[in-house]
Amino acid sequence: MFCGSIAMWALARAYEDVDLTKSIIHYKKLLASIQNSKMNGYNEIVVLHILAQKEFALKNYQSALSYIQEIDSIRYDYLPKKKLSDRFADIQDLRRDIISKLSE
Repeated sequence: MFCGSIAMWALARAYEDVDLTKSIIHYKKLLASIQNSKMNGYNEIVVLHILAQKEFALKNYQSALSYIQEIDSIRYDYLPKKKLSDRFADIQDLRRDIISKLSE
């Protein structure tokens, strides 16, 4: 990950405690940067998961679900599964929570 991405990540993270909407904007910029640099997918999955969590916190359940679905579309068979296994479990938990909220 190059310097610009690190700065975007730090800025997005800093806004999490202050303004979730601004945080989401910066995470989206970070995601675009990661996708444009065609990294291995690990950071893309992490950022998509974070975006889903932030949208869920704002009660934007459909948007949160779309990020989860985007994760599903990523080919991650070449990624370090052990490193991502806990995150994938968290993603599945979030998916269940989103679906529950959408069906209320």
